[in-house]
Amino acid sequence: MTMHFASVEGKAARRMAVSHSDKGIVISGDPGSGKSTLVYMLSEEYGKEVYAVGLYWRNMYKKEHPDGSITFEEYWGTRSDRDQLEANRSLRHYAQDLGYIVDTRYASIFDKERCLIIYLRAPLEVRAERLARRPEYSGKALEEIEAILRKRQDDEVAIGKRLFGVDYRDRNLYHLILDTSLLTPEEELSAVKSEMRKLMSLVRKDR
Repeated sequence: MTMHFASVEGKAARRMAVSHSDKGIVISGDPGSGKSTLVYMLSEEYGKEVYAVGLYWRNMYKKEHPDGSITFEEYWGTRSDRDQLEANRSLRHYAQDLGYIVDTRYASIFDKERCLIIYLRAPLEVRAERLARRPEYSGKALEEIEAILRKRQDDEVAIGKRLFGVDYRDRNLYHLILDTSLLTPEEELSAVKSEMRKLMSLVRKDR
């Protein structure tokens, strides 16, 4: 398990200022859709801790293959169903009981009444262009990166169906769907804050 934390400066003040921040936030989306950027902004905004499954797998990859003898995609593709369940089993506790931000593809395991669940999408060519700017994709053609993204997405969809019986791209799983190719990160943050206020308003009416 790997967690990273928002900066502690002003955390108490932010929690007081956004009293609705006790709700967990679940971020799902296509590979390269900008989840990490939004997660970071939400962590700063709400002073929330983050549990990121993707970071967990990348740390495991670096630990087991420090020499880069295989690519991350090759490593990730060899993970068993048991490995995937182990990595995901505590997610509900972190989001629903502790109010963390959780970064995972598999939103179907979360209670929509206890978490705000968000899906990020963007066209394949846009996501490939974003990844092309990362050091690990240096020297790869856009067509090659697009093929990598397709393979990763197909693998993740198959795993989700096999483990949880659901395609993570099913829009019915989410409160909010954002096309990150059409929005700035600041606009994404604003949309999430608005949706969070709506969700908390409904909770208060039920009490």
